[in-house]
Amino acid sequence: MSTKKKSEFVNVGDVILKYSKHWKWFLGFILLCLFVAIAYIKTVDPTYYIVSNIKLRSNEEGSKIASSLVRSFGLGSIAGSENISDEAAVIASQTHMRDMIYELGLHTTYDLKKFPFDKSLYNTSPVILDVPRSVMDTLTMPIAFTVKVNEDKSVEVKAEADDEKIGETKLATLPGEIKTAYGNFLLKYSGKSIGESSYKLNVNLFGLDYAAEKYKERIIVSPTTDKSDIIYLSIKDVDRQRGRDILNKLVELYNEDAKLEKNEEAENTASFIKERIDLLAIELSALEKNLESFKRENNITDITVESKAFIEKYHDLQEKTTEANIQMDIASMLDKYVNDPKNKYELIPTNTGVLPGTLEAIRSYNSAVLERTRLLQNTKENNPVIISLNEQVDLLRKNVQISVSNAKRDLTIRKQDWSGLEGEMQSRMSEMPKQQREYIEIERQRQVKSDLYVFLLTKMEETQLTLASTTPKAKVIDGAYNIWKPIAPRKMMVLAIALLLGVLFPVVILYLIDVFKFKIASKEELTEATSVPVLGEICLDKNAGNIAIAEGISTSTAELFRLVRTNLQFLMKKDEKVVLVTSSISGEGKSFFTVNLALSYSLIKNKKVVLVGLDIRNPKLSEYLSINRKDGMTVYLASDDMKPEDIIIHRPDLHDNMYVIPAGPIPPNPAELLLNDRLDEMFDYLRANFDYIIVDTAPVGMVSDTFSLDRVSDATIYLFRANYTNKSHLKFAESIVEDNKLKNMSIVINGTTTKAAYGYGYGHQSDTGNKK
Repeated sequence: MSTKKKSEFVNVGDVILKYSKHWKWFLGFILLCLFVAIAYIKTVDPTYYIVSNIKLRSNEEGSKIASSLVRSFGLGSIAGSENISDEAAVIASQTHMRDMIYELGLHTTYDLKKFPFDKSLYNTSPVILDVPRSVMDTLTMPIAFTVKVNEDKSVEVKAEADDEKIGETKLATLPGEIKTAYGNFLLKYSGKSIGESSYKLNVNLFGLDYAAEKYKERIIVSPTTDKSDIIYLSIKDVDRQRGRDILNKLVELYNEDAKLEKNEEAENTASFIKERIDLLAIELSALEKNLESFKRENNITDITVESKAFIEKYHDLQEKTTEANIQMDIASMLDKYVNDPKNKYELIPTNTGVLPGTLEAIRSYNSAVLERTRLLQNTKENNPVIISLNEQVDLLRKNVQISVSNAKRDLTIRKQDWSGLEGEMQSRMSEMPKQQREYIEIERQRQVKSDLYVFLLTKMEETQLTLASTTPKAKVIDGAYNIWKPIAPRKMMVLAIALLLGVLFPVVILYLIDVFKFKIASKEELTEATSVPVLGEICLDKNAGNIAIAEGISTSTAELFRLVRTNLQFLMKKDEKVVLVTSSISGEGKSFFTVNLALSYSLIKNKKVVLVGLDIRNPKLSEYLSINRKDGMTVYLASDDMKPEDIIIHRPDLHDNMYVIPAGPIPPNPAELLLNDRLDEMFDYLRANFDYIIVDTAPVGMVSDTFSLDRVSDATIYLFRANYTNKSHLKFAESIVEDNKLKNMSIVINGTTTKAAYGYGYGHQSDTGNKK
């Protein structure tokens, strides 16, 4: 017998019908989930979305007055906007986060214990924990304090770290000191009230590094577009004021840091210029006194008329020489400053009229020094990054030294050229009075020093203007504000999820029950689980006795037996009569089913049915039908003289067409008896005298007797019992079909839940029909 291929098609209607039986589960879970969702919406603090927008100013925008003066001296404009992505990273840096958290007190959280959810207190806690910055910088493990304030103002405090108690203190009043294994902390009143005389707070203290990492995950700082100077800041928070304070404080710290960085360079330049001005003042004073003495000694008051024309020609050359001398002095001063070991890793002034060609090298060096200074705020000298940056700074300083040296060399060559010209001019001046030549030399030296002195005074004023005109680097376009509608919880989404969970929970639970259920419960489960034909099911009827079918009875159980009988007739050919009934184990209702199946056949008009008991190891048929005779199939099989008709019992009280052959006494050799040729003779006789032969056999899951009866059978009914037969027996039944050990096998499940649909209520029914 070949098995049919099991269909993989899932009938949605059957699935819905299967779960609709448990509609009370679905209703209960839906109501429960909706109740929890509504309670959650009513009690949880709403989460708001807080945003801010800032625009980065260029240095020109930040110092228009100073940059105007710079351009007037021909030094070009100040550099434009920085890389926007880099500045966004600076705003959200660990240093800024740490400073923001400490200044706003976010390193300590205060939660008021309330049912069902704790209430977060930001700047409204009645008590506060005072922790020095030095402790916050070194704290590595969060500390949890439980603070209980009683009506008499006494305070009980417990401290835990890593789920271990590290301190417990009782204070008569506040302020008071809390002693723990991690140090002592001061607890005091904040002067704010929550309207309760006694309350309980959960106070959590975090180190700045830990808190900074947590807030960096929540805060978004990014440019709006790649080409825009606008930076977008946002955070999600249940406290709108706290969210606004966080974003505003980050912008404030960024501006302060940028201002300090700009002022540091300007102040360094001012210090450098002041030092040079003081030296020039001394030198210029000495030259002026020397000139005064020369004029007094030589009675010189003015240049002679005869040298006027020559001096006018000499003027151009003098201006060039003066300019070269100024630039050479500046270059010499810079060279001395750069090569001074004391100035290593110091900023080199750029606002001193540096020669073209050296300005770019100095700016690159200053930028690297500033970056080194910034990194040293958060790390140590031996950090590999600092070491690498030191090498870079040294290389850039060397580049500056080379640039200054090259500038001095160029100026020296120019001065040599002009010196040659001056020699020619001086030879031509040999005829001039000696006093006039000496006067010109002294005046020229004084003029060089005087021009340099005026130039440096101008640069000092320009530097002071730069310091005075420093504006915030970030212009606030939109101060931190919250979107008016909370982003969480989303009421409709929460209710939709609750409704979905209310539907899913019963489905999952019922599915898991099915998955972990080891016994078959219904015909539908049996049909889905096997490819062996399922004739039908027999529902459990607690009001029915051993005999569930008779003429005129139309209960659901009786109708199901008729349905099984009809389906069995479709499986059997016209001349086939013998039906074996077996099961996996005892207790599956095999005797009940066999008797009532035989009775259902006996109800067919003019059809004789014989019920044969061949479960000879554990015969129950005689007891089930109250047959006390001790003879039966075992007596016949063991005898050589008994005839088949000698043991047939007629039971007209069941039905006129109903006959029974009991199993008889239990033999010592049941397997051998069933192999006796007399069994074949008996079934030849029964086939000749009866229309249907129903055989009660032993469970195949316990003994192999039934397999030896396959030679006399035409069809086999394998009986399962709902919520009793293990699913493993189904595989055994399928193996019987695959190995063709029993002919034309099909399955019936017994003892399922009563289905009212089968009780048609038609009253008396006559059972007439013919085999198909």
